[in-house]
Amino acid sequence: MHLAPPRGAVTSGTVPPAPRMPRGWADTIVRTLELRTAASALPAYLVFSVVLALHVAVFANAISYLPAEADDLRLISAAVRVDNPLELLTRDAGLKNPVYRPLLSMSLWAVHEVFGVRSWPNQLLGLLLHFVNLCLLVWILLRSGVPRLAVLGGSALAVSSIYTVSPVVWVADRATLMTAFCMLLLVAHAIDRGAQQRELSATLVAIASATAVLSKESGVIVPVLALLCAAGLHRHGTRAARLRVAFTATGILAGYGAVRLAIFGWGALGYDESGYLLATWHYDSAAHLARGWHAWAAVENVLKNMAAVALPIFDNEGGFLDRIALIKLAPIWIPTAVLAATALRRPWTSVHRLAFALIVLNAVVHYAAFRHRVEYIAWFGLCLCVAASSGLTTGRLRLATAAALFCAVLGGLAYGTAFVADGWLYRHHMLRDLHLAPLQNRYPRDIDRALVERILRRYADQPVMPAAVRRR
Repeated sequence: MHLAPPRGAVTSGTVPPAPRMPRGWADTIVRTLELRTAASALPAYLVFSVVLALHVAVFANAISYLPAEADDLRLISAAVRVDNPLELLTRDAGLKNPVYRPLLSMSLWAVHEVFGVRSWPNQLLGLLLHFVNLCLLVWILLRSGVPRLAVLGGSALAVSSIYTVSPVVWVADRATLMTAFCMLLLVAHAIDRGAQQRELSATLVAIASATAVLSKESGVIVPVLALLCAAGLHRHGTRAARLRVAFTATGILAGYGAVRLAIFGWGALGYDESGYLLATWHYDSAAHLARGWHAWAAVENVLKNMAAVALPIFDNEGGFLDRIALIKLAPIWIPTAVLAATALRRPWTSVHRLAFALIVLNAVVHYAAFRHRVEYIAWFGLCLCVAASSGLTTGRLRLATAAALFCAVLGGLAYGTAFVADGWLYRHHMLRDLHLAPLQNRYPRDIDRALVERILRRYADQPVMPAAVRRR
């Protein structure tokens, strides 16, 4: 039998065809960015190592942040005034509003009991929690079968952004990191059980949900997501297993609601914040708005909390950024919009469905306000969508997607590094210029005077200020 030579082979009397050359520089770049699955099999430890290196590079200075923020001092003062930390389960967190975060207060109490007014233990806890959340993100993507270069790109995007840096360095917002940990743990569990075609564990749902609601008010998204999984978002499990998860999540929500009503009364459902109507007209409190505008403010906050993840063009209260800020942040919001558009392309996987649920639930829970720090969970949801999108997981990484990912990661890392540096200078100026004493006078019942004096003695390296100077 005569076998024909393979296509492209050199035979006698024939000349092999010349290789096809790229038509231009763009084609050349595209060809160099081809990400075949076999070629993208980076070792998992290398992905985690790169994420850790980026995390340390951005947040290293935050470990030496000094305790000089008003809300940090108010929360610590409320925590250290109790002898038994279990008392913190039956009271507000110390900000004089319906803020119920006993696990945060207990952690502040424990750190103060062991380390006193040293600030590095509190800062280290925040840094560790953020890195654990990054590791959960990496694990979710790896378990979902996402190519490892795409995992690296998505996790690098999550290290630092306009939405992630504040919760990491601000002690008062450690509760957001704790809530995000519970949420990502539930998502990781759902992805793992989905790969095994098994039902969710009611025990893990109960632990994650209870921990989340005791960490922060927005922690209710964990049991609500569990309810959505029981209703069909998680497609595996018997009817009895789904009912167990649903009853568990409903029980957590009912118990949490009863505790809040017992502590705060009917004012437990939320509290008003400042913001913007139509992202243009500023208001100091939504409670002072007319009834129709009050309802619209809630709807607008939900819409902005969803839209801002893909298009970060709002300031910290939900108004449009001014022209100068828009230009400065263009390397962040333009590539983010491109990546979000890429992530919306079908087909959607279970990762996309769960991540989109995170973004929507996070927006609904934070109907009372728009703040950059409350977008932490939603940003992780966007990073999941981007990393699992066809733009990163197909055989070839398109030029626009590659450029957008590179610019977004670089912009986020630059923004986070600058934010951390500015915060370090601010806190040291507060102590050097002794601004803590006037700050304590501003909150005479909320900030413990002895706590301020101990901080000044330890970090300002000068004697306690006389009472007359403090009053001034």
